[in-house]
Amino acid sequence: RYGSDKNPGIYGDYTYDATMMAIMAIAYGGDNGEKIKDALFFVGDHYKGATGDKTFDKNGDVTSNFDILTVKDGKMVTVGSWVNGKVTLSE
Repeated sequence: RYGSDKNPGIYGDYTYDATMMAIMAIAYGGDNGEKIKDALFFVGDHYKGATGDKTFDKNGDVTSNFDILTVKDGKMVTVGSWVNGKVTLSE
């Protein structure tokens, strides 16, 4: 639980979604690694998380698009993107 003086940080929502998807995949797949992996594809097709849809392609990559960030002079700066599984750097 976070109080008014605590903040989960910029990746808290992604961590929440990843954890929930892992829990669901384990619930479906049990203690078998292959079944858990297969269940993760199923979960991804049906999970609507805090950060949006989490559908995986055949290689297991998330099909969402992302900005690639770095820290410069103490600020987050976009240096590229991940679009349809392809990385493009702007620098």
